[in-house]
Amino acid sequence: MVRATEFKFDSRSNTVVAIDAENHQTRRIYEGLNRLLETRYDELGFNVVVQQTWDDNSRLKTEKNANNFTTTYNYQTR
Repeated sequence: MVRATEFKFDSRSNTVVAIDAENHQTRRIYEGLNRLLETRYDELGFNVVVQQTWDDNSRLKTEKNANNFTTTYNYQTR
């Protein structure tokens, strides 16, 4: 039997849980403006967390990856 990926959504239609055919789960946390704040999943027995922050214009400001490195995004004004 082939098992499909299962998705669970919040009241705003954001994917909050995805469970793949091998029962691996990915969980996502969103803030009030539907911007993704955090993604959590298991990789080879390690709990992986990726975090994002956003500026006042809903542009990605920072992203901290699973290795705890932070990438900062800057935007030019026109």
